[in-house]
Order: sequence, then C-alpha cells, then structure tokens
Amino acid sequence: MNRLILLCLLIFFPVYVYAQDVGDIALVEDTDGSIAKYAQLPDFYLAAAAKAFYKTHQDIYDDIFVFHNTTGGGIQQGWPVYLDVKGIGRDLLRDQRARFGVPNGKLRMAVKMGSLPTLPENPDDRAQIVPGYPLTGAELMGHEYGHQYLASITYRQNGVLHCWIRGMESTGSSTGDLCDGYYTGDFNQHWSYYFNSRSVMYGSFIKDLGNGSFEFSYPAVGYSDLDQYLMGLRKMSEVDQSQLFLVDTGDMITGSAAIPPAHGSSSIVKGKKISFTMDDIISANGVRNPELEPCHRKVAFILVYPKGQMPTQSQISKLDKYRKRWETWYAWATNDRASADTTLDGRGTGTPTCPGQPVSIDAGYNDISTEDTILPDILADTTADTGTTDVTDTFQDITTTDEVISDIPDTGTTDAGYETMAEDITVPKDSNIIDTESTDITAEEDTDIPEDVKKPKSDLSSLSDDSSGCGCTLLN
Repeated sequence: MNRLILLCLLIFFPVYVYAQDVGDIALVEDTDGSIAKYAQLPDFYLAAAAKAFYKTHQDIYDDIFVFHNTTGGGIQQGWPVYLDVKGIGRDLLRDQRARFGVPNGKLRMAVKMGSLPTLPENPDDRAQIVPGYPLTGAELMGHEYGHQYLASITYRQNGVLHCWIRGMESTGSSTGDLCDGYYTGDFNQHWSYYFNSRSVMYGSFIKDLGNGSFEFSYPAVGYSDLDQYLMGLRKMSEVDQSQLFLVDTGDMITGSAAIPPAHGSSSIVKGKKISFTMDDIISANGVRNPELEPCHRKVAFILVYPKGQMPTQSQISKLDKYRKRWETWYAWATNDRASADTTLDGRGTGTPTCPGQPVSIDAGYNDISTEDTILPDILADTTADTGTTDVTDTFQDITTTDEVISDIPDTGTTDAGYETMAEDITVPKDSNIIDTESTDITAEEDTDIPEDVKKPKSDLSSLSDDSSGCGCTLLN
C-alpha cells in the first residue's frame, strides 16, 4: 500500500530534484553565516554558496546565478570559474572549480546578483542599484554574465597597441604592457563610453552624423557582434566590421569608464572617428581558440537565506520571473545563437536555433526505488552521471528496504568538503565509494591564485586582466 501511495504521488507530483527546492529555484540555507560573511568578497561568497549548493545537487550546470533574500550584501559580480580560451585577452588558464566544490566539474561561470529585494519586481524594469543606472534587471544579469569572456581585448594598428576601447580608471598598479600611454592594467573590463560597443557591457551606440558630429545613445542592449565573437558564438567572418570604431574627443580618459546614459536619451559629441578591424584585434590578441563554444547552457538559480528565515512565496515567485526571463533574454541578446535551460533537473531542450539535450538525473539523491541505476556517460555536456556511484549523496533513501550502514573508514582526506567523519552518522547504501578529492580550499588557504585578494572587488587595485573585471563600482 505504501508503495502504491508513493507511486501515485510521483505520478501526479513529480519531484524533479530535491525537497529543499521550490519548483526550479534552489534554496540554500546559510546555517552558520559562512556565506554571508563573504558578502563583500564576491568570489569567496560565490564559492561558499556553490559548495553549499553542490552538497545536494549534481554537477550538471554550466552556470549559476546566486541571489539572497535579505537587503544589503555587497555588489553584483560575475566570476569566471573555469576558462581555457585563447584570443580574448585572457590567455592564462583559469580553473577555480575546486574552490566551488566541483573539482573537474562542468561549472564555468558564477554570478553574484546580490539582494533580491533590491532588484525590481519586473526584470525588464531599471535596476536602480545606483542613481541613474540604465540597465534593467535582466540586462544586469547579462552584464555580469558577460564577464566570463568580456571585455579584455586590445587592438594593434600599424604596430601600435591600443586600449581605448575599454574604460580607463588608473590604479597606479603599473601592471601589463604600455598601451596608449598607460598600462593595460589601468583599463577595466568594460567597454569605453567612446566606443561604438552596442553592448550590455557598457559603451555606447554611436551614429556618425558627418562633419565630426556623432550621436551617442544607449537603447535596450544585448551582446554585439564583437561580443558574440569573443563569447564563441560567432565566427570572425560573421562580425559586422562597420561597427568597429570609436570617437576621439581629444580626451579619451575623462568619462571613458562612465556608465551609459538612460535608455532613450542621447547626446551630440564632437570628435574624430577611429576605425579598426578584426585583423587589428587578432594582431593584438591572437585568433580565438576554440573558435566556437557549445551554444546551449544549463543554468541554476539559487536563493541563499539566513538560518531560520525561509524565503517567502513572493520572493520565490519574483526570482522565478528572473529565471524565466534569463532564458528569453539570453536568446534575444545573442541573436538566437545561444540558449539557456534554467530548469534544475536540466530537462530543457533549448531553442530551434540552439537546441540542447535534457540531462539524465541519477536518482541517487532522493531514491524512489530499492536500487540506484548507474547511468553511463552519454555525452559530456548532456548527462549528470559520470558512470560512478554518487559521492555527494547525504540523504537516506525513502524506501524501507534499504540498509543503513556505519560510516566508511576515513582515508585522511576531508569527506568531499561537506562533512567531517565524526558527522557522518549514516550513509545510504549507494554511497559505497570513498571520496578522495582534495580538501576544500578555504578563503584563508587559497593563496595560489593572484586575483583572489582579501578585499572587495570594488577596490580597483584588485582587478587584473585575469580577474572578472567588473568591480561594478559604476564610476561616473
């Protein structure tokens, strides 16, 4: 009888992922404040939230967006977790997956979206995180997400290296090569106000009016042709090179790092048009390698909450609007060259122009039968199971026929970074493999990656060509 009731429940109310999730929103309780304490250090915050999330979720996601349900909590920040791409201005291999709880995993990008109550109820309304900020809630997600690949390039013309396409905010760090009279480290990773960027990564939409006059505006924005090339969504030959120009006003420093004006406004600027080509970009940065990236991404939306302060239904509903909007906005912003699946079980199949495969979820977390089915690898980017038994399963199976065994012997390595041996009271029968991953790197131990400085990213001295580059201090 119990099995019959259970079967009926599963038919009419399928549990796609985990009990602590609501629909396709993952809820993560910050039980001891170990996530919130890093609110001003976005990379540490994201790493702590990710490790808590992966205790109960499989490694099937390319990207994660992390929000919290309280006010305050620092700036928004996009943080590349794994990046092995040449030709985009960041040639060093970046691999921080161990910090984020998924050594050798699928995770590529983490985005800290900060306080959910601070964001507009409608993701298409302006996110007034500072006075006059032009981006909508959806565009703000796209901006932070864009820091995975953008905007770090330079260009070389007639043998001279140029950086004016990026915002300049000198920190006196003297890092990198000399470029337009400054060091490359003095230029941030946003497009310059004087560049015809046509991008959510700041800059401007510039119309040449002739006779040295230009109209600067900033309508609803996505990712430009150049952006999409750098993101691996468009080949070099597919970039409209007529878009590649900036306007030299005689002062390329003042205001270059400014946030754009509000959508719908415009101004007339006098200056000289400076054009460049994709060949000039290749000359400075090399050819993008790999040329193209998989267009379909699996994405998780995570809501962190303090101990005992469960999110309200209205907060969950609000975040679900942002989740759904990301799917439609991302497709639009990439001219339908990319798609995002934001379902927690990875059941989405993308779009007609960028199809994706649903993920096969192993039942090892919340088992509904007496035995786990071990799934073979089908494709690296379409299945969650790696062909081994689960090592992150911390739940007892819900059937009564499973045996509970005592803790497995410790091998001297912290168990997956989740629990110590003393806390491992019971282990489901399907967790019969000892995890031998290295001990989790904590904020205090993580000293081998230069950009992981123990200060907020709003301190611009922490930014480098290999950092995420946002900082998002929104300098005027």
